[in-house]
Parts: sequence; C-alpha cells; structure tokens
Amino acid sequence: MNSLKVKDGKQSFQVFFLKNDRYQRVIVNEAEELDLPEIKKHLARGESIFITSREEQKFETISSR
Repeated sequence: MNSLKVKDGKQSFQVFFLKNDRYQRVIVNEAEELDLPEIKKHLARGESIFITSREEQKFETISSR
C-alpha cells in the first residue's frame, strides 16, 4: 500500500513536514491521500512529520432582523 485515502472525500489530511535545516522550515501539504513513500523519505532524512485530519467546513448564512 503506497497511500491512504479518505473514504467519503469530505475530509482531507494536513501533513506538516518540519525540515531539519538551519532555517527550520515547515512545509504544509493538504490532500485527500497520504503519500507514504514521500513521508518515509522525509523521515529517513531525520525530519519530523505531523499529520492531522481536516473535515470540510460548512458555513450557514444567518440573516439579521
């Protein structure tokens, strides 16, 4: 298995790659699938990774009277 995918398509993943360089950069990717080979590559370089799930946000209009 090379990726994980959200079943219903209403949710996505946020993946934070914390680079192990002198600038301590953070790269944020948002996708419906997790690219496991890409994640393994970053881990092999000694980088930290945080993964969160994110549900689709629905907004409702409220009219004022």
